[in-house]
Parts: sequence; C-alpha cells; structure tokens
Amino acid sequence: MRRYKLKVLGLSETRWNGSGQTRLVSGETVIYSGHEDEDHEHTQGVAIMMSPEATNALIAWEPVSPQLIAARFNAKGRKTTLIQCYAPTNAATDKEKEDFYSALQAQIDKSTKRDIKIVMGDMNAKVGTENKDHPPTKLETIRAIKNMKNGKAAGPDVITPEADPAISADILHPLLKQIWEEEIIPSDWKLGYLIKLPKKGDLTQCNNWRGIMLLLVPSKVLTRIILERLRDALEKS
Repeated sequence: MRRYKLKVLGLSETRWNGSGQTRLVSGETVIYSGHEDEDHEHTQGVAIMMSPEATNALIAWEPVSPQLIAARFNAKGRKTTLIQCYAPTNAATDKEKEDFYSALQAQIDKSTKRDIKIVMGDMNAKVGTENKDHPPTKLETIRAIKNMKNGKAAGPDVITPEADPAISADILHPLLKQIWEEEIIPSDWKLGYLIKLPKKGDLTQCNNWRGIMLLLVPSKVLTRIILERLRDALEKS
C-alpha cells in the first residue's frame, strides 16, 4: 500500500471466519467479514485494509457476508461508501448468483443517498469472446429499471416505469434471460405508439411538429442493458 501510495485496499479470498477488526504491526488496520461459524471451512472472505489516515476517517462498517463488506468514510466534500465484493464464479448455481447480486443491490440501496458509492473487488468475470454474450443479470435488470424516467406515458403494454425495481426485476429477469438465450424477441416488443406533439409556430407546417415513440417497458429495459454493455466496452477499449 505504501509503495503505491494507497490509503484503502480491498481484499478477497481472505479465508478468515467470523468478522472483526485488527491492526497490523506495520500500522494498517484491517476490517474483515467471513463465515459466521468459526468452525466453517476456511473459504471466501473479504476485507478492507486501511492506512492510519483512512482508519481515522472511518465512520462505520458492516460485515455483510463472506462475500460482501461495506465501510463508510469521511471524505472531502462528500462521504464515501465502499463495498468490497467477492462474487460467485460461473460454476456457482443460479441461486447463489442471485443471492449475491440481490445482497449487493440491497447494500447499495441502503447506503446514504448523497454518498459517493464505490463497488470494488473480485467480480469473478471471465474475459474473452466466449463470454461476451452472457444473459442479463438481475442486477443489470434492476439498474436498467431504476434508470428509466418516471412520469412518462405508457406504451402498448400500458405499463409505466414507476413500479418497484426489485419486484419488476423478479418478473422481468427470467423473461430477459430466456429471450437472450433463445435469441428470439417477442413480436409485440416491436410495436409502439407514434405520438405527434406540437412545437411553437404555425401548426399547419410539418416542421412545427415532433414525434415520439411510446414503446413497451420490457423492451426498453433490454435495450438499456445492451446500451450500458456497449458503453462499458467502448470505455475499456
């Protein structure tokens, strides 16, 4: 940490059971989260190592699970919430993956709204062309729903984005996953209502009208997920 001038360092696979805080002889402080049962096999485990300055700025921390730990710090301007992760691998069951991402989303949601939020750690993502087409995750679905603007008119499905994101994701995620794997978009997802809206000026002139397309909410969620993936890929290229 000192060599690279780091104040905070996230650790994964610490393999420590229980949770607690310890100070190293070098002066850094480590907060950690593992399996609650001290006799459990030493697997997984996450921790955050802090310099003395970061330790003094620590407001609170929470050992969420062997795969998640959260800490809140005083920082210049705004407080910062850090979440250290150790995500399930592709070999994990769907339930294990869903439980992890649901817990991660819950931790993000419960953090103070004005805080700067940083999610870091080992997401166990495989890279390469053979993994570029994995189905949308539940977390991606929740984020896509949250990013949709409320107060908009409904499309042909008569559904508006105001529904609870977590509940909506429970319904939509299995459908999006099936569509992604079968590579077949429902025909009614291609439908939309074209609405003409007047602008200023002489309304007998076509240039003084503009059109908007009201689409189905599920199709907009899937489109937003694809857009975010493309944006992430462009930023990394």
